[in-house]
Amino acid sequence: MVYLAYVAATGDVSEGTRKSTVTTYEAKRPLNILVAEDNRINQRIIKAVVEAFGHQVEIAENGHEAVTAHGQGDYDLILMDVRMPEMSGPDATKVIRQLTGDKSSIPIIAVTADAMKGHREQYFEAGMNECVTKPIDRGELLKAINKVLDEEIHVPVDVKVSKQKSEQTSETSNTAQDDRRAEQNPEVDDFLKQLQDIAENNDEETV
Repeated sequence: MVYLAYVAATGDVSEGTRKSTVTTYEAKRPLNILVAEDNRINQRIIKAVVEAFGHQVEIAENGHEAVTAHGQGDYDLILMDVRMPEMSGPDATKVIRQLTGDKSSIPIIAVTADAMKGHREQYFEAGMNECVTKPIDRGELLKAINKVLDEEIHVPVDVKVSKQKSEQTSETSNTAQDDRRAEQNPEVDDFLKQLQDIAENNDEETV
């Protein structure tokens, strides 16, 4: 998600020279992330969001697979769905917390549409470190990853955008704005294209 920040004017601002600040993010280093999620569309969306920042992703279909993958692999953190078949996210987290050595302390972020206060407390009691809601908000997820790793992995980047006065038609103007957005933040453009591909593939699968 791209965030627009309000900037107070310090002088005369004409229609042809108004500027705004666009804030996006970039990753300082790649991570190896395990995603435990049983829904195929959610798998693809989370994978697209995370890989856009250069991170590696492995998918586990349920909590049991997540525990097995974690035991065999080397991950920086786990994005754990809450409600999954065979073994839920909180139950998988409890099993992981009972492991020996460093394996027991891997950061785990709950990813769920069920984030009411009482339920969040249950996730934390199970040993999860943080909770983000579905549908995924990119900024919220990146901040949660930074928090559980206690490191500024994802840092904000401000881009100044000038709104030039134009006499073009509405259609031409909209096209130019899309081009500028793609130039200032190509990762967003790529992400939107991935979501479109995901939707098209899903339509084909459900025919």
